[in-house]
Amino acid sequence: MIRNAWRFHFRLSLAFTAQCFSSVAALLTR
Repeated sequence: MIRNAWRFHFRLSLAFTAQCFSSVAALLTR
């Protein structure tokens, strides 16, 4: 259960990082 929660948190943080990177890239290339 704890491992599953950690995996979910890791996936969520990874998606958040990807979204932030995409936003920054969009701002730089605008």
